[in-house]
Amino acid sequence: MGSDTQGDRLLPILTYHKIDPKAERFGFTRLSPQRFKRTLEIVNRRCHLSVSSVDELIENPFAKGKVALLFDDAYEDFEHYAYPVLDEFGYRAFLFVITDFIGKQNSWDLPSLRGFPHLGRASILSLSNSGIIIGSHTRSHRALSSLSAHEIRNELSYSKKLLEDITGKPVEAISYPFGDWDERVIDIASETGYRVGFSIAKGMLPFSFLALRSMCVYSFDTDRKIKKKLERDTLELARLRVMNLGSKLTKIYKKQLGR
Repeated sequence: MGSDTQGDRLLPILTYHKIDPKAERFGFTRLSPQRFKRTLEIVNRRCHLSVSSVDELIENPFAKGKVALLFDDAYEDFEHYAYPVLDEFGYRAFLFVITDFIGKQNSWDLPSLRGFPHLGRASILSLSNSGIIIGSHTRSHRALSSLSAHEIRNELSYSKKLLEDITGKPVEAISYPFGDWDERVIDIASETGYRVGFSIAKGMLPFSFLALRSMCVYSFDTDRKIKKKLERDTLELARLRVMNLGSKLTKIYKKQLGR
């Protein structure tokens, strides 16, 4: 099958969230460590290399045999369960941090059976020094397109500066909460110094490095679905558009709560 409007040649970009053996009450983005490893085994058959820097992605976003691996929210489980498996395969990844929740529980998320803790500063620095690309998932995980220009700038610039203070490195990648963005968000992200941006929502025309479409990996995805994502299969991309409606419902729910 063909690919989305960003072009048939765009390398596959996969987004993960929680990699944890413990269950959650709601949501479909938690993978067990065993299932996560299985997805990487499938990825490795097609893509022996992973994107290891923002520069590398920008220089060749259509590289054959490469994959970009993204982890939203920067949960503590990344260090315990995801990073060792990534290292086993020789992969690197983008890790997107919600800066107001560094070292805290995920109270911003939907209610669950238990809280999922986020990584602390020391772990973020250690992972950065180990080759993980640290990026921003904004300051407080709000839907950016619903905010004023001042609020958007605060969400993007504050988180960028704080992460740069922690890692001592430029932070040039952003993952938009809920996949939510518009042209105003893209413009402010560019002005703030971001060079690449990722969203689970459909990309924009013309091609933009600040609106690259990623494909979320869900807990119920079969081996076949993982393979289809790697092919950027048209039907799989359409299925993901339906699945991503869950993010929109979460956004509406949080808006009603005034978050």
